[in-house]
Formats: sequence, C-alpha cells, structure tokens
Amino acid sequence: MTEPSDLKALEKKAYTTYHRDGIIDIFLGLAIATFGVLLLPIIMLGLVITVTGFVLLYQFLQKYPKVEKSEDLYEEWGDEGL
Repeated sequence: MTEPSDLKALEKKAYTTYHRDGIIDIFLGLAIATFGVLLLPIIMLGLVITVTGFVLLYQFLQKYPKVEKSEDLYEEWGDEGL
C-alpha cells in the first residue's frame, strides 16, 4: 500500500498535468466575457430609462409650482378652515 506522502505527490502531479495547458482558463474567460457582453445592452437600457425618468420628473416639477406649507395656508385662510 502507498504511503500518504506518495499519494499526495501523485495527486499534485495529476492536478498540475491536467491544468497546465490553461484550456479551462481560456473557456472560463470566454464564458465571463460572453456574459458581460450579453448584459451590456440590459445595463444600457436601464440607464436610458433612468435618465429619461429623471428628465421627465424634472420637467414635471418645473411646470407646476411648489405646494405651500399648511401653516402658511392656515394663516392665510384663518379659522374658515382647510
């Protein structure tokens, strides 16, 4: 029966032999790059929708005046109420 140190050396040699060529690294890199490229249009669409929403909100807020505070209205109308 083999000793644990020989088994560890054999496992290390098998691992380094299998992963030495870098093919797995290349496929992993391509998968990550493809994922990033596919997500780019979704991110850009979200950015366009967000900017458009802020522009429309800004235009809406510029069109209508600000609401006065209720304390100012109470002073203006008196006890006749709101």
